[in-house]
Amino acid sequence: MVLFRRKPLLLHYYVTTACQLRCSFCNIPEGSAQTANINEVFYNLKTARRLGARFVDFTGGEPLLFGPLPEALRYANKLGFVTSVTTNGLLLEKRAPELAGLISLPRLSLDGSEAVHDHIRGKASYQAVLAGLAACRRYRIPADIIFTLSAENRNDITHVYEVARAHGAILILDPAFSYFSNPDHRELDVLIREWASRPFVYVNRAFLRLRNRGGNSIREPVCKAVRAAIVIHPNNELLLPCFHHATTRLSLANGLESVWNSAERKGALLQEGRIPACAACTINCYMDPSFCYSMDAYFGLSLYSKIRYAFDKWIR
Repeated sequence: MVLFRRKPLLLHYYVTTACQLRCSFCNIPEGSAQTANINEVFYNLKTARRLGARFVDFTGGEPLLFGPLPEALRYANKLGFVTSVTTNGLLLEKRAPELAGLISLPRLSLDGSEAVHDHIRGKASYQAVLAGLAACRRYRIPADIIFTLSAENRNDITHVYEVARAHGAILILDPAFSYFSNPDHRELDVLIREWASRPFVYVNRAFLRLRNRGGNSIREPVCKAVRAAIVIHPNNELLLPCFHHATTRLSLANGLESVWNSAERKGALLQEGRIPACAACTINCYMDPSFCYSMDAYFGLSLYSKIRYAFDKWIR
């Protein structure tokens, strides 16, 4: 494989670990809630852009619980970032007016019909998602719907697809992390492949190929998380190699650039995708940018998937 990109592509900024929900596939809210300092966010955004990052995903937790999110988005846009925010929707109707025009790729989570969605999310939230979708249309926020597929909701894809089409949204199919002990059955991948050919459905075919091959191999790793993604925790730490398998936490008190060029980070780079926790990993938010670093079949499949998404989103 020939590496043709060496700078980071994506900044995963965890602005808070707080969340109002307790989803069956997520363990992020289990610890004490922490929230980022907006001045540190500004500084890290500027440095990450200088290091080469082109995309910033404001995540959590629930990112809409982060009060100064509009200010962070506004500054990210000023720096030239492509911005994304994925929300559970509980606060979207309320905050839509102040977010309008600030998010390049807004995404809203919906996991099934009302009973199924509310069960998976651990709280009644289905109606809030629908209200949030309506608010997005009202304020011209081009929201997509993320459907986190698991054995629990596999029969609800049609329902969520119909909701997405009714609101002019793309349906993004995203299998639940096997990291969280969710079933990772082959039949789910068959189902995803069946839906991948439909219009207004986004599936990264490179990710499907990786899953079909058993996930990341620590002998020949596909994952490039250490070089591809800058992962920042709300308490102003760089996490290596990623949020979910962090073995190293480096304080950013002396600046992101010095930490990015540090011996600790270079050491993590040598072990990129090779530590035991990386074996069979299929965490899409790190695999997706990893596909952009090597001229191989994964790159081609990922590029095709994104071109198809752009066609459905802006042209079809």
